[in-house]
Amino acid sequence: MRMEGSLAYFTRALPPVMAVAAVGYGLNALIFIAMARWLEPANFGNLKVAASAMLIVSLAVGLGGSRAAGRFLPERLAGSPRAAAYLHFFGRTIVILSLLAAAGIWSLTLAYYDTLPDDIHGHHPVCFVVLLVPVWAGLDLLSQTFMATRRPVLAALPARFVFPVLGLTMIYAAHLSDWYLSDVMFVILLSGAGLTTLAVFAAYLAVLERAPLETPPDTEPGAATGPRAWLLLSLPMMGTGLVVALVAEAPLFALVFAEDKADVGLYAAAITLCQAFLIIVTCQRQIYGPALADALAQGSRSATRLQAHAQRQALMMAAPLLAILILADGPLLDLFGDGFDRAREAVWIVAAALALQAVTALCPRWLDYGGHARLVLATELVAAAVMVAASLAAAQQFGLLGAASVFAAVVVGRSVFLAVMAYRKLGVPMVALVPERI
Repeated sequence: MRMEGSLAYFTRALPPVMAVAAVGYGLNALIFIAMARWLEPANFGNLKVAASAMLIVSLAVGLGGSRAAGRFLPERLAGSPRAAAYLHFFGRTIVILSLLAAAGIWSLTLAYYDTLPDDIHGHHPVCFVVLLVPVWAGLDLLSQTFMATRRPVLAALPARFVFPVLGLTMIYAAHLSDWYLSDVMFVILLSGAGLTTLAVFAAYLAVLERAPLETPPDTEPGAATGPRAWLLLSLPMMGTGLVVALVAEAPLFALVFAEDKADVGLYAAAITLCQAFLIIVTCQRQIYGPALADALAQGSRSATRLQAHAQRQALMMAAPLLAILILADGPLLDLFGDGFDRAREAVWIVAAALALQAVTALCPRWLDYGGHARLVLATELVAAAVMVAASLAAAQQFGLLGAASVFAAVVVGRSVFLAVMAYRKLGVPMVALVPERI
């Protein structure tokens, strides 16, 4: 495809993909807003810490099986021994490792007993969020299985739409029934919503795959069919995902040790609002990613034009979003309830950093496709180490603003460094809003 045709396709494809992702983000944000309105900032913060821990543990127990599904699963699952073995292996792994993780978390919690304020259950919600670990890992594997079988709409539905809608419905039903909505009750309700979603979509996938095959499955000679081959690819992918997640969540975890426990909830509210920028990052990489290798093969001018197009699209979305978060920070934080307006400065700091990251979102992918994936991984590892160490120091000394400043500094430093490396290694300009025409 000629470059002009490719750029026209990107212009058409990005808005609908962004719209779908934005709706999913909005639904998940509504869940956290509902939690914040019924909980004190300190308890909301503890619940957000538990949710972040759940996401990281679910990545670990899945062993990267969801991320490697597109490589090993055929387009049709019915009658495929390889598909059945793959899904059974990673499904069993999720259950077994989730049980081990639950046992470890409960052992640590009982050894270091810590009763939370206004918590009738007497335990940190991370003890109960282990219920969601196998559910979330299962939803991730199911979504990527739908994607591997060329059903992108169904892939987006379970985690992005059905789960949050069902969760919100159960939360408000419990509220109307005069249930006491503690942090732990939120976890139990969301676990029920997630388990229901997983069961319904897994059953639906089984029904879909009962249709007769048009082509025989697993006809590739010598195709990788064993756990060893699967794990050789999935474990590095899992490791990269864990490093990225740790960079994102380290300041929140560090604030648990801060003197003012309400800072955890305030930072959680700020991050929830600013995560809207991640929609831009994710969608840009999803839409433009497949074209990067061809652009590099065609030469620096093609890469420059593609980079310029992506940056213009990102800037057109990031700039208005940044303005909204800065100018309307007060009303947006009021959605979370009383007392959250103290997070205004944190919103400004984090939003500015994520806006820059959105404009440079493709730089890591340029390096990946240009043969410098190890450089990207090394950068992520250094960023994670700096984020953890600096967050622990700054959170205890400066609280909310210290954690937000560390997050912003690491995100900006990583983004600028990778942009410089993309220019030096591949000739992809850091700023290419007005490229030279071919």
